[in-house]
Amino acid sequence: MVTTASARKPNYFLVVFGVGLPNPPTGGVYGIHRKGFIKGRVFAGDVLLLYENLGAAGIGVVTSTETSEEGEVIRYQYFPFCHPLSWASQDSLRRAIPGLKIPLNYIGNWVQDLTTNSFKAVVAGRQIDWP
Repeated sequence: MVTTASARKPNYFLVVFGVGLPNPPTGGVYGIHRKGFIKGRVFAGDVLLLYENLGAAGIGVVTSTETSEEGEVIRYQYFPFCHPLSWASQDSLRRAIPGLKIPLNYIGNWVQDLTTNSFKAVVAGRQIDWP
C-alpha cells in the first residue's frame, strides 16, 4: 500500500496543462485557479496524472504546495511515461474516468479529482521512464 509522508493514502488528480501555461509538465510546477474541479486541497505525496495537448505525458508526485492570491501552486517530481498516452486513447480515458467533467480538448488548465481505481485504470501497463 502506498502512503504519504504523513501516513495517509495519497489522493489522485488529473491535471490538464492548457495553452499559455508558463511551464510544461516536465517543469515540475503547476498553478491552479481558486475555482476548480477538485473537492479538496492537494497535499505533498498526492499523485497527478499530467495531461498536455494531445496526450498524457506522465505522472507527478507532489512535493509541496503553496497558496497565493492567484490560487494554489503545486510543485511535483515529474516521471514521464516511456510512451505517452495519446489523444487517440481519449475514449479509454473517458471510460477509465467516468466523472470526467470537461472534454480533454478543452483549451484551458484545470485539475480534477480521480478515484484510485480510475488512476490505476489509466496507468495500467504504462512504463515510466524513471530518472
